[in-house]
Amino acid sequence: MKIIIKREILIQALSLVSPILQKTNETILSSSLFEAKDNKLYIKATNYEVSFCGSFPATIEKEGHICLDAIKLLTIAKNTQEEEITIHKKENNWVDVEYTNGSFKLSGIDANDYPEIVFDTLENNFTLSSDQIKQTIDQLFFAISDNEARRNLMGLNLRIQDGKLHWTSADSFRVGYTHFPIEENNVQEASIIIPRKSLVDMKRILATITSDVQISFDENSFQIEVDDIYFKSKLINGEYPNLTTLLAKQNPYTVEIPCRQLKHAIYQMQALVDNQITVVVKITLEEGKLIVETQKLETAEGRQEISIAYNEDSVPIGVNAKFLLDIISVLETAGEENLQMSFEGSLQPIIFSSSQWDNFISLLMPVKIKW
Repeated sequence: MKIIIKREILIQALSLVSPILQKTNETILSSSLFEAKDNKLYIKATNYEVSFCGSFPATIEKEGHICLDAIKLLTIAKNTQEEEITIHKKENNWVDVEYTNGSFKLSGIDANDYPEIVFDTLENNFTLSSDQIKQTIDQLFFAISDNEARRNLMGLNLRIQDGKLHWTSADSFRVGYTHFPIEENNVQEASIIIPRKSLVDMKRILATITSDVQISFDENSFQIEVDDIYFKSKLINGEYPNLTTLLAKQNPYTVEIPCRQLKHAIYQMQALVDNQITVVVKITLEEGKLIVETQKLETAEGRQEISIAYNEDSVPIGVNAKFLLDIISVLETAGEENLQMSFEGSLQPIIFSSSQWDNFISLLMPVKIKW
């Protein structure tokens, strides 16, 4: 095997592959499969949880295949300014990596020892724009649980029902939800859980892509295909909780709050009690204003008022400061100056939404406070 490839293309390809390799200590899985054929360089990688295959333009002087340490090759490519790099397989699986002013030798592994990676279109399949997928991940990632004790919450739930894609993330304290119609008519109703870590890989792959993405899944796997790149992930085996009733809840009171003012007020309160693992602030709805304050402590206390349109009874609500900041950060990406906050009482779930995103809501469970 001998190829000549543009440095920028090689860096792009290896940057997609290397995070997958960093998740395993097995020698063969710490390498990527390089295959030169049909005037393209094919690179495959797997750690058994996720698999990747991409084809990239290259000049093929001799076809062939070899397993190489992609992370070492990426380091070499990143640290030269040469426009082209030559990769040449020699005897005994040794590989020469060369450019005008430098040369390196890497020990490879026989390609026949690499696990077989198959990408077939799976049972359910449909198409989404890459922007839709990226926005959905950005909207909902914050609420995905990292608690191993509840593994079924450690991923993004995709539920197909009534001609819509319903996406939900949740932990024990908050929920994120969005939905939009599905154009294809032949997709069966289903519910799957895509692992949190696979979403990170998927977003990295789609970062610079603007094309539509072919999505397919079955009861075990979730796969995307776009621009000669394939990515497949195992699904979380479990049943996602039914949150339909909770998400359909309509609270009697809704106020609009300036995102920036609320965010800065919470940051100020956090700064006063930053020695605590969990910072709780109290937000109180009173006539014409929202009050954000901390508990009175020996070392500090704080209070900030924000003008809002509200003419009902006073309602104090305790909230986890970090969780509320996460929601504000998501809503700010919609270009929203004001967030909408719906509530019923001090201990009822709070619903946050945006006028820019009709299909998105986030629920936050309040914290019981006695001050």
